[in-house]
Amino acid sequence: MDTFGIKRIWEHLADEESKEIFNLRYMYLMTGDNYFLRKTALTLRECRKMYSMFKMSGKKKLIFGAGVWGAGILNTYDDIEFECFVDNYRDKKNLTEFMGKRVLSFAEYLAEYKDELIIISSRVYNKQIYQQLIENGVKKEDIINIGEMNDYLNTKQYFDLPQLKEKMCEKENFVDGGCLDGRSSICFKEWCGERCGKIIAFEPDVYNGNLCKKNFAENGITDYRIVNKGLWDEKNVLGFEENKNGLSKVVGFGGSANIEVDCLDHMVDERITFIKMDVEGAEYRALQGSEQIIRRQTPKLAISIYHKPEDIIEIPLLILSLNDEYSLYIRHYSTSWNETILYAI
Repeated sequence: MDTFGIKRIWEHLADEESKEIFNLRYMYLMTGDNYFLRKTALTLRECRKMYSMFKMSGKKKLIFGAGVWGAGILNTYDDIEFECFVDNYRDKKNLTEFMGKRVLSFAEYLAEYKDELIIISSRVYNKQIYQQLIENGVKKEDIINIGEMNDYLNTKQYFDLPQLKEKMCEKENFVDGGCLDGRSSICFKEWCGERCGKIIAFEPDVYNGNLCKKNFAENGITDYRIVNKGLWDEKNVLGFEENKNGLSKVVGFGGSANIEVDCLDHMVDERITFIKMDVEGAEYRALQGSEQIIRRQTPKLAISIYHKPEDIIEIPLLILSLNDEYSLYIRHYSTSWNETILYAI
């Protein structure tokens, strides 16, 4: 590991919270120990409260949702003994075991564990699951809705850093890299209010792109362009895993579809003041394809740095190589290993 590069990043980190999270992510890169991911999540007050509930409860602990968010809980809090998973689609998915734990149907859960501690993992369906539990007689005090917590943190992500407001431009033109359902763009409009200019949203998953159009219309966003291409460092056609959710990603070869990718530098003519990127591991290549915009226009950046362990080093160094004047901030926005964001201002 290049100690000069680490020193360079450290010198640009602008506050103590950023340095703490950088240290934790760096130690995870070096060791692979989930302890450092847990400590990253516990930089959040919400996570510390939840973790205290885990520790203090003498009841058995079950995770509702045998999927990516449930896996995140099991991996991140590997010092907690979780009994098993519960999943409404256990039988439909023919899923009797997940990550070495038994998977129960909802009926089995009610029969065996109704009075134990149930943890809702799903961010998308947490309200429905919570209602399902209450309607079937589960006590409120036996439910921890982590999905709701992560949904709330998601609304803060990319825009909550106070220093962003200090650098707000008279007219903000926003690049939403990996716009999914358009929520980030909607939050951007709320963040900058009357200063909201053009939104250019990149989403190669056609289903997600159509969802963006619907959500933009419902939220009064009219000055926008949705580009059904992926952000990359060259013009190309690549394999794409089209999942109709936040896990859609470039896979290089294979995948369920082929998509066009190109440099951001090639695809926008507007002056860009803010770039957000959450493109499922393609952030480094996408930033390389944004070189001229970053060098010449110095937009504010909010970049995901959690998809690959090495992102904590490689992405800050790339940004600083393009513009050494940036100050760097790091914040975390989930109860699990994901949603660590690097701000460059």
